[in-house]
Amino acid sequence: MADPGGCLEVRLFYVRVSPHGGAAPPPRLALELRPAGGDGEAQAPAIPLPLRLDRHDAASGEATYVSTAAARLAPPAAAFDVADHRGAALLRGSLRRCPGAKGGSPAWEIDCVPAAGAAASASAFEVYVAGCCAGEPAVLTHALRLATPEEAAGALVRRRSGALAVSVNYLFSLNIISRFFLMSCLMLNGN
Repeated sequence: MADPGGCLEVRLFYVRVSPHGGAAPPPRLALELRPAGGDGEAQAPAIPLPLRLDRHDAASGEATYVSTAAARLAPPAAAFDVADHRGAALLRGSLRRCPGAKGGSPAWEIDCVPAAGAAASASAFEVYVAGCCAGEPAVLTHALRLATPEEAAGALVRRRSGALAVSVNYLFSLNIISRFFLMSCLMLNGN
């Protein structure tokens, strides 16, 4: 059944972290979604979701974390924070309805930035959110890379997901996750 209000039903939240110089990845991350109240409503309570370590590439140090816990986000927006297992903030971001999106449109967008101090533990992040909106699959991605000391004296270099170089294994994994997600959405919607 299609959602007439344009809620985003998050089914998968995926974070890829590229640590500095061979640092061991945290055993888990913590994700907290904070839905915003719509039409003058108070902000809804925060939704904590665990991100389990799914894969660690020993050669590159990259680690991927996944949560398949479901969360329903009503328009207009929700904020999120990702922290390591000790509670140190790594990322802050938002999922929001695209400006001008119609009620039945699956138009949501994602934005995120590294938290203060995240540069000490990682050189790049990628966030992948998959879900359904108005009965249609919705996939949101955002990638960013922290600048090296040689680049702009510590400034951030932001790139969208299409510009970030990724390995063939990573692309294969993302393809499998996307197919699983799309099949799940079709089964939930009775198609």
